[in-house]
Amino acid sequence: MKILQPMFTAEALGFLLESTSDSTIYEISDGLDINLLFLNLKKNTFLVGSLCKNEFNDIKMQSTLAERGLSASYSASLKALLYCSPLISSFQAQKIIESCIISFSPSTPLYSYRKLYGVMENKKPSIKYQEDSIDYRSIVRRYDYEKPLP
Repeated sequence: MKILQPMFTAEALGFLLESTSDSTIYEISDGLDINLLFLNLKKNTFLVGSLCKNEFNDIKMQSTLAERGLSASYSASLKALLYCSPLISSFQAQKIIESCIISFSPSTPLYSYRKLYGVMENKKPSIKYQEDSIDYRSIVRRYDYEKPLP
């Protein structure tokens, strides 16, 4: 979904991959805190992800959808997407990738790590989503009114 993941489009990734260094692991994040790491190793580009740093939070999801003018009905499918992605910190992912690089090519110097911010993202004002409490009195009154008399 381009609204929530503008930096995960082919155009954005193409732009980023053209300007990458051969000794850096890059991280980008989307509006849902789904992360993608990428690097170049021996003229090959590797994309690692999608990875999640945080567990699903319904309140945060509703706020994110509201900020971008999207319907709350997207929440269930996005929840499924988040649950399909491994829950791992950036530090852990970086160390796993560095270990793989060393095992494939022991003579390769250590890679630096760089998180990219604001890649093709239009920041919108934050909207705090809060569920309204339900007033059940009107429901009870209607029930009392509509229930059949004995």
